[in-house]
Amino acid sequence: MCKNAHTGFAKKTDVLYTGKVKMIPSMKKYQDSKAVIAVDPITNEYKITVPEWIVNEFDWYEDTELVWVVNNEGIHIQQDD
Repeated sequence: MCKNAHTGFAKKTDVLYTGKVKMIPSMKKYQDSKAVIAVDPITNEYKITVPEWIVNEFDWYEDTELVWVVNNEGIHIQQDD
């Protein structure tokens, strides 16, 4: 579990997936729009699974390089150009 030095354990996580400038209609229809943080038992690395509909929507594929952009609005994941 990740401990935040200032506030104790994180209580809220905002994860936003962005890539190409594209409107995704009706996000409510996707039931797997949430991701759980897991810890790999062998490497102890934190992992999240990107839902298949996101990979398809942005035409990503295996080995696509993604960039994490962290700011006051949340975490944005986008394809590296």
